[in-house]
Amino acid sequence: MVDTLRAQAERVGTRGWFALLVLLAFLRSPWVLLNGRFWAEEGSIHFAHAHNEGGLAGLTFIDQRAGYLNLIPNVGTWLASLVPLSAAPLVTTWLAFGVLLFVLWVVLAWPSDLLPTATARVIAAGLLLFGPAAHPEVWLNTINSQTLFGVLGIVLVFVRLDDLSSRRFGVGLAALLVGALSGLYTTILTPLFLWRAYRERTRRTVIQAGVITAATAFQGIIVLVSRTSGSLEESKLTIPDPAELLGTFAGLHVAPIVIGRTESEQLAANVIEPSGAWVLTVVLVAGLVIGAIAFAVRESSFVILAPMGAAFVLTEGFVQLGAWGIADARYAVVPLSIASLLLAHGVGVSTNALTRGVAFGLVAAASIAGITEYWTEKRIALTCIECPDWQAEVDAWEADPDHDLQIWPYPPWPFTPWTIELESD
Repeated sequence: MVDTLRAQAERVGTRGWFALLVLLAFLRSPWVLLNGRFWAEEGSIHFAHAHNEGGLAGLTFIDQRAGYLNLIPNVGTWLASLVPLSAAPLVTTWLAFGVLLFVLWVVLAWPSDLLPTATARVIAAGLLLFGPAAHPEVWLNTINSQTLFGVLGIVLVFVRLDDLSSRRFGVGLAALLVGALSGLYTTILTPLFLWRAYRERTRRTVIQAGVITAATAFQGIIVLVSRTSGSLEESKLTIPDPAELLGTFAGLHVAPIVIGRTESEQLAANVIEPSGAWVLTVVLVAGLVIGAIAFAVRESSFVILAPMGAAFVLTEGFVQLGAWGIADARYAVVPLSIASLLLAHGVGVSTNALTRGVAFGLVAAASIAGITEYWTEKRIALTCIECPDWQAEVDAWEADPDHDLQIWPYPPWPFTPWTIELESD
């Protein structure tokens, strides 16, 4: 009886926290959610293809410049092509919002060895929503939803599959497949799922590993063809300059946990154009953060820390080699999410007062750093400040089919406006 009441209370609490996070997510960009928008390649490449070509072929569209299948913007822009043009951006915006909410729900409600307590789950969900990983560039657009699927993949590595209902297991399996077919953030985690399947040797872990392995092989073929055909962007798969590597790793992928993204970007910029003092500063800050996180999770087990460490190494290598230029903005999201999840894990497993205090201190620092920028950083990406009027753009295109429809992001960030070239019906 007591256990039943406790379980019911926990479910009610989970739903309450989820409702609060949904509200906070909505309040970050209500204009975008109520009006919709296309973001960069989501509109200029994926929606243009879905609109101009028509039919289900848009679901398998591959942007050869990127060199892999990105399924989620394909799905979003295909659905958007089925509604009136004036309402099309609402479809992709709300699909991206749904992906975000699904990730938060899994973190909050699914049983996990990584997040063993209700407190740990609430902290993890909160940090993923408004912490240092919540970069405006990945906010409410399907072209960058692949980063959220990468975070989801890391969480799924530790979900207790045998404690899931058949329906939840199926949903998780489908989400893992969609994530792996929507970019490479999820596919690079394949070794972790294989390792888990080998270690646990249960039917569900083997099925899970089989699904992501098949999807990874499929994406690998696409990348190989794109690479050998010369279609893949030349700046990808190149080794960054050592100063650039140090600046992005320490300054953008570690330091924001305690000092926020804005200050970290300045710190990284000074290292990329290095002087001895700045290099020493960024190494010191990053070293202190890594040491503090390591101390906060020192009571954890090898079966948690080993795959989390491997996930960070795999992700860091991927974003450094795969970035177009400096691995900032969206490329920092998954590394920072791993650090955030580790902080929540430290709170969940710590029994020693000092360890728990360090873990909570880091969570507080990360929360403050994230919240102070949640509504203010790159406001042009979060709300409509002299933004393109989509209805006016549609009206102009209907009057003149040679008109290119302007979309987000728009000047002054970046300097060159993004546009969509649509063919007349």
